[in-house]
Amino acid sequence: MAEVWGQSPQGLALDPKREVITMHDLHIHTTLSACCADPEAEPAGYLALAREQGLTAVGFVNHVWDSRIPGASPWYAPQTFERAMSIREQIPADTFGIRVLVGVETEFAQGVIALSPECAQQLDYVLVPHSHIHMEGLVRPAGVTASRDIARFLADTFDDLVSRDFATIVAHPFCPLSFDSREQLPEIFSCLSDSRLEQSFGLAAEHGAGVEINLAIFRYGAEDPLYDDTYYRMFRIARKMGCRFSFGSDSHSLAELDRLSAQKRVGELLGLTEADLVSIAR
Repeated sequence: MAEVWGQSPQGLALDPKREVITMHDLHIHTTLSACCADPEAEPAGYLALAREQGLTAVGFVNHVWDSRIPGASPWYAPQTFERAMSIREQIPADTFGIRVLVGVETEFAQGVIALSPECAQQLDYVLVPHSHIHMEGLVRPAGVTASRDIARFLADTFDDLVSRDFATIVAHPFCPLSFDSREQLPEIFSCLSDSRLEQSFGLAAEHGAGVEINLAIFRYGAEDPLYDDTYYRMFRIARKMGCRFSFGSDSHSLAELDRLSAQKRVGELLGLTEADLVSIAR
């Protein structure tokens, strides 16, 4: 799709004098997450890169299944809260003036949030996904593979999650991990009407749950037409319903922090301002 200056792919006017939102990343994994394969992915390295990219705030959120909560899978079981909290010992004294927040990315599986309220109170914030549907049997019920069933599952679990008043921010909302492809993504979102998304995001706004703009989902480029009727439509509806947003690279390696290069453009296309951000991102 050819771009016309002053217009987003969705036809929204872009104001070249519009307020620029502050650069932040509230979704960074370190070597304390089992899925991190980069031995250099530790706070000091991330902070050095964050300074180069002009970030004002970063948040480390390693995967956690609280040992107090039954039901952990073999993959999750070693990723205890105590392990995740050892990140505090790794944060250097000199953070280059960057505000450093410590949270976790826990799990929402079969109606269970894998973090106790007691642990949550020790954190700056909590990321909770509802879309780790690659975890068949733990998160996604077996047999939920058709696009309409995935869409229904994502909508129902989102509503359930935000209604619990627990998640500070919903991680990668409506991002069907393992099904996010050029072929199936439009079909999944075609099963999510505007009114259905308004219901979900209205509920999130009512309960004060932030919505993450996960930059890892823009794998084809921030201006790829694929997103016109999928994520841009979804985030526009979320904004209309009064939701607040955060950005996250979902980095599992130092190299993946480069995903933040899309933050400014995505923010412009959505027309976001500082007032649209969750308070901890400002």
